[in-house]
Amino acid sequence: MCIAQKAITEGGAEYAKSVLDKAFGEKKAEELIKSLYEYYCRHKDKLPRELLYIMNRDGEPIERIVCDHISAMSDRFAISLYEELYVPKSWALV
Repeated sequence: MCIAQKAITEGGAEYAKSVLDKAFGEKKAEELIKSLYEYYCRHKDKLPRELLYIMNRDGEPIERIVCDHISAMSDRFAISLYEELYVPKSWALV
């Protein structure tokens, strides 16, 4: 079963955080999730169109939509996205 599906069915954001905690340690996982949360709250235009539609149709607050989006990410995707957003390209390993 993929991590994203398991995160949704077994506890959402809390489960996703526990997976990242195990892989990287609690402090790093918390920083990663917080950074992605803040990024998407500031850049809602970067959210998938489907989530923006739900937000507008149902009046869901951006914070709830962002939590749902992050909790549905696989751990690899979340890490890759974090690196893409926050790690300078010149630091990439060759």
